[in-house]
Amino acid sequence: MRWSAAYNYAKDSSGSLKPGVQTVEECMKNVIEPIYNNYHLVPNEILRYADKKVDASVAAMQVAPAAARDTITEAMKNVYTKYEPSAKELYERYEPVAEQYAASAWQRLNSLPLFPRLVGTMLPTAAYCTAKYNEAVMAAVEDRYRVSPYLPLVPTEKIARVFSGKTKKQE
Repeated sequence: MRWSAAYNYAKDSSGSLKPGVQTVEECMKNVIEPIYNNYHLVPNEILRYADKKVDASVAAMQVAPAAARDTITEAMKNVYTKYEPSAKELYERYEPVAEQYAASAWQRLNSLPLFPRLVGTMLPTAAYCTAKYNEAVMAAVEDRYRVSPYLPLVPTEKIARVFSGKTKKQE
């Protein structure tokens, strides 16, 4: 609450810098809001519930006749074999482009007044939260929750590379 009050006061008192502050605020909202909306309501109980449901479906699959299991396994292998190369190709083709756009956006935002200071105050907290999230996911993987391998880790190295202004092509 104090941070919010201080931020609102600073924003209201920013004078001629107000349009720049609003631009940065809007940009940050556009980046952070979709991520927040996806994960802020996912407590551990829901993850445990989903994990139990996956366990139940796997147990039911083990009871199914061997012919049915073999058919489903074969179908899944065929789908994976068919689409995996094209998915990898798309990822490899567009990842450097996305990194380049992110680096360009970062450099433009850094040229705005007060943005580097704002980031300087927020970055340690963001780094701490991402490290804690990655640790929680890794702990869930070690505890063998079935859903946990599907939770993405935050790619801190790639983010650091973008913050430094380097892209994959430049390295």
